[in-house]
Amino acid sequence: MNKFRVLFLAVLMTFFLTGCASSGVARNSGIIKSSDPIFITNLPDKKLVNVAFTNTSNFDSNLTTAIEEYLTQDGYSVVSKDKANILIEGNLNYFRRIAYRDDRFRPTFGFGFGMGRFSRHFGLGMGMGFPLGFPDDDYYGVTSYIYDGQLSLLIRVKNGKEFKDYATNLNYQSEPDAGGIARVTDSFNYKVYQQISQFLSRQ
Repeated sequence: MNKFRVLFLAVLMTFFLTGCASSGVARNSGIIKSSDPIFITNLPDKKLVNVAFTNTSNFDSNLTTAIEEYLTQDGYSVVSKDKANILIEGNLNYFRRIAYRDDRFRPTFGFGFGMGRFSRHFGLGMGMGFPLGFPDDDYYGVTSYIYDGQLSLLIRVKNGKEFKDYATNLNYQSEPDAGGIARVTDSFNYKVYQQISQFLSRQ
């Protein structure tokens, strides 16, 4: 009897942990693309950066703070604008959630167990259901969501007396059903940071 209880608890924990893992969104998820290539070949030796993004979207963004924190971890010093030799500026043009009909095949999975009060027998059952070729809203046409956004990016680099400007647009798209807005925000901020870090790389 005890071994069946152990087996049941092990299976139950497996499905619980799998469900928790699938509900999260990796920080590095989603896609970001630059509208124009940027090649910065004359970077200053001292990493003195100032970050300032504006926001004309309807989305509450913490992008400036997030980029500052990431760059600080990379060894940059965040300073005032008049002391910086790298200015990272831009505007969040839009950030929105888009609904669409998801017609992917969606089998269902069920799990259950039973045990009689006055019996030593223990039962464990699993099952899978499939739609039988008819348009049932429980299986087909489920509304799904993606997030997309656009950031106008301007990087100004000073190595000498004058700043040189590098401009592009960064277009972001999340994975389908990427979770809550906090998770999507974290993913968006990180993807923007990765792109900026790549632009500022000496490689």
